[in-house]
Amino acid sequence: MKAAVVVTPGQIAIEKVPDPTPGPRDVVVEVAGCGICGTDLHIMDGEFAPAYPIVPATSSPAASWRWAAR
Repeated sequence: MKAAVVVTPGQIAIEKVPDPTPGPRDVVVEVAGCGICGTDLHIMDGEFAPAYPIVPATSSPAASWRWAAR
């Protein structure tokens, strides 16, 4: 899948990243659209991210894609 990755503060790249694997009580969703919130801006400015690179994902409306196996 593709993701907007904050490589370093102020540097964003669209990169191919591995599809996530859901845990036993998780669901993976396909993002239909997304927004940018204040937290994302702080991450892009280098204020909130514990380590880079990071994929900010705080505001993502989505549709169900794959349920975890039981």
